[in-house]
Amino acid sequence: MGPAPAREAAGVLGRGALIVGPVRDALARAARGAAWYVRQLMGDDAYRVYVEHRRAAHGPDVPVLDERQFWRQRMDDQDRNPGARCC
Repeated sequence: MGPAPAREAAGVLGRGALIVGPVRDALARAARGAAWYVRQLMGDDAYRVYVEHRRAAHGPDVPVLDERQFWRQRMDDQDRNPGARCC
């Protein structure tokens, strides 16, 4: 009678492990998506996108603003043209 409950418990854990993997993967995907959304919303990767676009559209020899200049220009532009900002 001792081995039967052990087999039964192993079977339950085995089935549970199949459910945990896809659920864990879905939660990880959702977390990555939420993090991406927040980064886009806050503009965290705006400088990287600017540099990639500048080099792709204008060539590697065209100078790009350094990060400090980029953010200063971006904030100045937003102050001049607030658009739909709340503040």
